[in-house]
Amino acid sequence: MNRLLAFWSIILLMLIGVSCQSDNETGLSGDSGFKISLQEDAGIETRTVPGELPHPMRTNFTLKIVNQSGHAIYDGKYTDQTIAASPGQYDLSAAYGDNPVVGLDVPYYAGTAQASVSSGQTTPVTISCGVANALTSVVFKSDPNTGGDFDRDFTSYAVRVLVKEDETHSYSVDITNDGRSAYYRAGSIPTYTFVGTLKDGTSYSLPLTHESLSDPSNFKAKSHCIITLSAGKIGAGLKVKVEQVAVEQVSISETIPVEWLPKPKVEGFANNQLSVVETETVTAEQASIQLKTAKIGRAHV
Repeated sequence: MNRLLAFWSIILLMLIGVSCQSDNETGLSGDSGFKISLQEDAGIETRTVPGELPHPMRTNFTLKIVNQSGHAIYDGKYTDQTIAASPGQYDLSAAYGDNPVVGLDVPYYAGTAQASVSSGQTTPVTISCGVANALTSVVFKSDPNTGGDFDRDFTSYAVRVLVKEDETHSYSVDITNDGRSAYYRAGSIPTYTFVGTLKDGTSYSLPLTHESLSDPSNFKAKSHCIITLSAGKIGAGLKVKVEQVAVEQVSISETIPVEWLPKPKVEGFANNQLSVVETETVTAEQASIQLKTAKIGRAHV
């Protein structure tokens, strides 16, 4: 009987040990945890931005919480509900988007934070999020002084943005005059080439060079590089040149797709006035943006 009692006591202790180990690994606990909120990165001081991300944006973020042993205790959709966690130190991150090597109108948003939780307490954590990749836009500017005109002189034209992923793989997109921008991973230094087809069918290609296009500080996260090209005539020939390169900082409020904003539900008319009774949120699967930092496209002077 004593041996049987000792045997079951050992089994019980083993089960308790496994349970405690599992709890430590997952970081889950019923009486402590995190309550997380997301805010727009306040580091951009040059323009007024909302203090908190609009609700449609928050719901599209993913959230990851990792303990000190490197185990993720939570990896899923953002929630403002309390997430259970055992006492300890954690790394928290929030993100939205795929962060491709390069793509058209594909902003990637991210933010990180570190926090600890104590037994029996819920720790509030605010993660500041911002645009985490960089982007380039192009303004195609005709020159009335020399008679150069992109639309008149070319049947098609664009700036090809090429980004190396590694020594053997490169990817590129073409920026045309449709208002879209090329997004790429922060820290990448793209190469730019103007490509076009003249009205007579001749191909035209010109690598774009400018000191600002080789400066790594212009390709950090949130950096918006705006290239202004001009088309001019030199004698009987055509000359495309880089007239200006400007670098601005872009914020989340400038890249929120219209589809993510609340859409009004219309009830009807009363006293010749439109009556709006409530709003609904529409979530877009693919972001489509129009930056407010610059009017991108063909410009005339």
